[in-house]
Amino acid sequence: MVLAEPKPHKNPMWIPVIVYKNGEPIKEFNNIQETFRYFRPLFSGSNKEIYNFIADGVFELKPYIMNGNKYEFRTYEERRMRHFEEVELNKQTGRKGR
Repeated sequence: MVLAEPKPHKNPMWIPVIVYKNGEPIKEFNNIQETFRYFRPLFSGSNKEIYNFIADGVFELKPYIMNGNKYEFRTYEERRMRHFEEVELNKQTGRKGR
């Protein structure tokens, strides 16, 4: 099943996210921080763990299983690819960042 992607946001630094639960869209967020705030009360792990499963879902397209439910995260493909370019540039320049 192909999951829909959100539309690009006016702010190019924001990464809009659509969250799917068991293949059904449950909510669209303007950025990863809003997605994090949604999952914070639902998850008993650390903040870093929450951010990691969201980022892995958005950029690596890895689903996350929580309480028997499968969560998937999507952003628009152009932004996803730009993330990988930014990571590569950071490696080349020695810069720390996302």
